[in-house]
Formats: sequence, structure tokens, C-alpha cells
Amino acid sequence: MSQQRDPRVLFATYTPRPGYTPQPAAAEDRPALSAGQVYPPGYGYQTAAGTGFGERPSDAVSWLLPTGRTWQSIVAGYAGLVALFFWPLGPVAIGLGAWSLVKLHRTGEHGHGRAAFAIAAGLVGTAMTVWVLTLTLAG
Repeated sequence: MSQQRDPRVLFATYTPRPGYTPQPAAAEDRPALSAGQVYPPGYGYQTAAGTGFGERPSDAVSWLLPTGRTWQSIVAGYAGLVALFFWPLGPVAIGLGAWSLVKLHRTGEHGHGRAAFAIAAGLVGTAMTVWVLTLTLAG
């Protein structure tokens, strides 16, 4: 079993590379600029590029609103939801979900969960439609 080091010791022994000066984190720590000057890129707080409102799947708003998803996955998800209650729409939800998954695998965008839900709900709706038709025609 290997010995674990105390992280406080590792942090205390850290020395930055020569010539490195840490940048101030907060706006009040930044030096004042004269008119017309701008801060250089990378100065202060950093945010990941392309992370808008609800674009990442981990954002809580993306659980409620269809943000940062392809329109195919959004339509497929709603078709699957409706197919749970209006069963004849099941095959349509399966088709839209499959189409959405193909597009998502090509582009690498977000929305796989909605497309998979559309296929699963479409299968349930289709099974219920077949069951009801079988009972109706047999009885």
C-alpha cells in the first residue's frame, strides 16, 4: 500500500515557475485602466467558450427547458411524451428518436437522452396500440 501525502504539505512546497506572476481574481484587485484601455485576454475570471444559458447537460435549467439541444431531439422527446398518452403516435416517436440519434452521433451535439426517451416511449405507445387493436379485433 502506498503512503498518501498530506495535500497541505504539497501545496506549501509548491513554487511557481520563474517569471510567473498570478493575476488578480476579482475586479477590485485589478489595476485601474485609463480611458480606451482594455484588459488583455485571459485576465481575471475565465469561463469556458460556448457555455451559455443551459448549454451543458449538467445545468439545472436544461432538465426543465430544452436548451442546448438539437431541434430533432427536442421534437422527438415531446413526440415520445405525447405517445405515452396518445398511443398511435408511438411509431412516429420511434422514427423521430432514431433520426435524432443518427444526427447526434454524426455531430456530437447534446440531446441523446431525449432521443432515447422518444424511442422508449414510442415502443411503449406502439405496444399499447398493438395490444388495444388486438383486443378490439379479437373481441
